[in-house]
Amino acid sequence: MPDFLNLKDHNGSNGTVPEMSEFIQQTDEARAVARPSNVEKFWAEFETEAAEDEQKKLYEEKGETEAKAPDKTAAELEHEADKAEKASDRKDALAAGEGDRHQQDLSALRRYVRRRTDAKFMYWLRWALFLLGDIAGIGGASLLLGELPLNAMMQATSAAVSAVTLGGVGREVRYLVAAKARQKAPDDLSDTEREYAFLFAGPNAIEGLVKILALLSVTGVMLIGGGIFALRDAAEGQAVALAFGSFALALGLASFYNSYDVACEVAEYLDTQTARLKKLDKDAEKARRNPVIAKRAGAIAEAKSVRATNKAAGEAAAHGLRRRLYRVFNESPGVAGNGLATTRTNGHRKNGRRRGEDS
Repeated sequence: MPDFLNLKDHNGSNGTVPEMSEFIQQTDEARAVARPSNVEKFWAEFETEAAEDEQKKLYEEKGETEAKAPDKTAAELEHEADKAEKASDRKDALAAGEGDRHQQDLSALRRYVRRRTDAKFMYWLRWALFLLGDIAGIGGASLLLGELPLNAMMQATSAAVSAVTLGGVGREVRYLVAAKARQKAPDDLSDTEREYAFLFAGPNAIEGLVKILALLSVTGVMLIGGGIFALRDAAEGQAVALAFGSFALALGLASFYNSYDVACEVAEYLDTQTARLKKLDKDAEKARRNPVIAKRAGAIAEAKSVRATNKAAGEAAAHGLRRRLYRVFNESPGVAGNGLATTRTNGHRKNGRRRGEDS
């Protein structure tokens, strides 16, 4: 039952309406009186219509009052939320564009990838083992010569890192080999490959520099191996020195191949684009979750709900008043009759009977 605002019923109580009266009683013969035809509208109907409009206006006012707080919150957040939404839209568009570009990259270049799926894991595993082996070889020789443990480990670690780093020149050598294998004449490139022409141009002018780097790497590895040989020779004799020196050279060569094995310019290009796409997606997701956007949307939704609820309550109250009017008429058949009289249209009643057919 709806509550009525600023309205009293005939008993003086506020916000309640009596239940629908059961005015139709059991009779042996149906007898009913039509509404008087000389009365167009009772004053009670005018009163009820005005009260209905009053209820709708009062509930509309109530809804506006209750929506004032969330409206204020939404207004205060409008500028910041608009900026946040625009930033979110930009980041979404950027991530979507990068996603499309990445799919294009994969379509054009995936068949040129020459790196195994487990290559990066194996690279770092071997790299760590090479490092530990060099540290053990150099550190052990230093300790045998009476070096302090801390100094020996620091020197050994530095030399070991240098050895595996020098092996990284294998990556540059692999780039040259792969570039030679991918090389195509410009006219032989497909439409999708032309955008990546730099990957199909073959070895470039830095080939000589790579040879110099390779020479430096070999020299460095031999120096480390010679250093271990000298330390072991001084501490344990020539045979042991030769063994450990050989181990050091083997580790250096293995480090070179480790870098050569994992290197793939195309795969690394795709990996870089994948990492960029993940970052953009993460940034876009973070922007979408900006709390000011949700807070403004919640305030707007709350204000809308308050207005809709009060509008529905006003309509319900208006219908309740109309029901009360009918109840008053039902209880006063001597004045208002028992119902509306039938009307005639083109000689027919609404129920379809013709003139003269009344029994």
